[in-house]
Amino acid sequence: MNDAAPDEQRSWLPLALAGGFVAFALVVALLAYFANDTSKPVSARSVDEVAELAIEAVERADADFAQELSCSDEASTPYVGDESAQATKSAVEGEATGSFRLTIPGTGQFALTVEQDGDRSCVAGVIQID
Repeated sequence: MNDAAPDEQRSWLPLALAGGFVAFALVVALLAYFANDTSKPVSARSVDEVAELAIEAVERADADFAQELSCSDEASTPYVGDESAQATKSAVEGEATGSFRLTIPGTGQFALTVEQDGDRSCVAGVIQID
């Protein structure tokens, strides 16, 4: 009978549990970091995607999100509405570059020009048309 064997077998168990917990905590921390990383600009690759994201920005009343759709840090985003706004898009033209109209009831209609900035499509200009 070898009484030393059970002690040797038990000694790795706490280390394995601690190592598993550390690995799990690291995975959770990385997932939380990348899921909440707002430093990356919104990435749209077409005029239609930009239009959909503009609608989302209006309906969320999120000026920061709308600004991320802009090609320029200095561009204004006058088309942000309020949380009750139900924006619609129309006259979507082009693929990576082009234009579309955004209608916000009670606010007006806007013509947005979309250009490419690197590999993403973004809002290059906004004009209120009514």
